[in-house]
Amino acid sequence: MTNFLCVPVADTNDKCLPLLTRLLDSIRDQGYYDNGFQVILAFDNCSKKFLGQVEKYLETHPTVIGLNHQSDKNLNYTKNINRAFRVAYELEAKYITALNQDCILPDAKVFKSVMERDEAIVFAAQVDDPEAVAAQTIDYAFSLTPTQRASGFCYTMHRSVVDKIGFLDERFPAGCDDDDLCIRAHLRDIKCLQSTLQVNHELKTRTNEEISTTGAYTNSSLGLALKILKRKYSVPDQITHDQLAGWVLDNYTWIAQLKEL
Repeated sequence: MTNFLCVPVADTNDKCLPLLTRLLDSIRDQGYYDNGFQVILAFDNCSKKFLGQVEKYLETHPTVIGLNHQSDKNLNYTKNINRAFRVAYELEAKYITALNQDCILPDAKVFKSVMERDEAIVFAAQVDDPEAVAAQTIDYAFSLTPTQRASGFCYTMHRSVVDKIGFLDERFPAGCDDDDLCIRAHLRDIKCLQSTLQVNHELKTRTNEEISTTGAYTNSSLGLALKILKRKYSVPDQITHDQLAGWVLDNYTWIAQLKEL
């Protein structure tokens, strides 16, 4: 069993290809293939030109699994990455990592030493500093802190997590799927840990009004996702996004664990 890196891939603007190839370069150059990692790319309605360019680029990489989706309607983020999660699980993955395509990864051995934990979901720290990410070594004093919620741009979950709570809830189009994942994990006594391991995330490519370079979400879609999250857990309107996970965990009893969440 191995660790699968699952990347949902969008082709929404001219930044998508260089960001994806930069991520794949970091995977190759930082030793992930040599340390038992495999990559699954989940393409969602990407153009033939884009797919051809990615195929040509991947000639310099070991085998990468590509999942294509072509239809008159895009999948949402959770449906797309769940396709990759399911394939990884079927291929006997021990650990499954979710990655945005605008990330840059640190050294593979450093990543493994911090992110791979039994019976847990471990979240990376978000920075926009490629040099700081590359400078991290195995000798760093990394820490893992229990957290109620965390950003889902890069996280690793042990196979046992999937056995207990399944994959992402596909009712969330984009956004709040990470909040929901953490809540469901806590309700099943699974640890959610925030690490100090830094993974680069291209924050400056994101704006409040435009779709991100990964096709992730706009403010309006995040607002919709938050409404879905509140409705799912019967959360009062006055509870803010930052307060939501804490409110749910404070107000749900063991009975909630019997519900299909």
